[in-house]
Amino acid sequence: MSEIIKKNKFYLVKSEFGSYPFNIRKTAEELNTHLNNYEKISKTYKETEEILAQVTKNIIQIQMDLSILQEDMNKLKQELKT
Repeated sequence: MSEIIKKNKFYLVKSEFGSYPFNIRKTAEELNTHLNNYEKISKTYKETEEILAQVTKNIIQIQMDLSILQEDMNKLKQELKT
């Protein structure tokens, strides 16, 4: 999370994205709020990407299982015909 640090006559907003100096506290507070919100959104986006990757993997596995089941069903049909 970002933070505001008082440095002499200005305020320094430090975050994982960099450090930004301001001479007006309100502007520093607004940037701090936006950076914190962005960090939360970034984390949520990353978590969503990970979930989507897992869902995609599961779908591929289900498709493979269905393909095997289809092959087995076709074999059984052939056996029943003979």
